[in-house]
Amino acid sequence: MKQLTLLLSLLLFTLSSCSEPASDKKDLPLSQDSLTTVSTDTVLQKGAPVDVEEFQRKREYQENLLKPKTTVIGAYTLVYSYVKYDEDIYGWKNPGILEIYKKDKLIFSDSIKGYDELFSVSMGQHKLSGNKLIFTLDYGTQACDYTHVSRFYYISDNDQVRFIAEFSTASGDYAAVGFDPVFPEDSNGETNGLLIVESMYYKEHDQPDKYDTTYIEFDKLNFSIHKLSHRLDD
Repeated sequence: MKQLTLLLSLLLFTLSSCSEPASDKKDLPLSQDSLTTVSTDTVLQKGAPVDVEEFQRKREYQENLLKPKTTVIGAYTLVYSYVKYDEDIYGWKNPGILEIYKKDKLIFSDSIKGYDELFSVSMGQHKLSGNKLIFTLDYGTQACDYTHVSRFYYISDNDQVRFIAEFSTASGDYAAVGFDPVFPEDSNGETNGLLIVESMYYKEHDQPDKYDTTYIEFDKLNFSIHKLSHRLDD
């Protein structure tokens, strides 16, 4: 969470606001005068105009995010979804869950908090003090006033799963922040760690781009995180 807090704080000071906020974040006041119900289990508020299409769209969007999604990576099946979703209540911290199965047996579960679509990306097998499958569980939108978050995990040869860290990207009219994962090789051609290169660049080029590096070193099933620079803190 330290990485996400840092990037969000930087955005408050460096990224300009967009002229049109995204419609997903707007309140949707509902009027009893013009519409009593949209469905039998929905009670609508009084005293405000109704946008029926927008209300239905938001309802369908929320229901879709509650449906479990599946990604198969090698011998593993990842199942993930939100368990509750309402941005008016939870903001960007809607509760969700990740479960990992091997041959229909649950080997790992993790609670998450996020917003927008969930999806997973495999980064393949790497020799990180033993073979490890690296993948991310992602959520969010890389757009003005929003942040896209990637949560890094590994799965070892003996089916041990660990959450590693999370990193974020965001974009505005003035600047953008992001990151790139790199698996550097040593002199023997082996990959022993994961390097995350974080960046901030200014679209008007009135300031020099900034870069920070974080090195994640693995020792069998353990790992340590080393922040090698702090330029984005300036």
